[in-house]
Amino acid sequence: MLFFFNRAIRDDAKEVMKIIDEAVIGIFHNIFNARAHGLTIYFPLDKRDYNEKYTTSDLDFINNTYWDEFLDTYLN
Repeated sequence: MLFFFNRAIRDDAKEVMKIIDEAVIGIFHNIFNARAHGLTIYFPLDKRDYNEKYTTSDLDFINNTYWDEFLDTYLN
């Protein structure tokens, strides 16, 4: 089945994809997710997996939200 999309919708979708690409600050692949693509959030499941550099990094996301405080509360 063929789907035909309005040019404006296609152009808007391309713009969203571009913005998502620009939001990516790091890429990680291994044998378990070699073909994975997309956007995710840092969420270690165990305190041993938490990288202390995350808290001291100068990411807008950390500075503009309480995500690092949430992780600290969750992991402790």
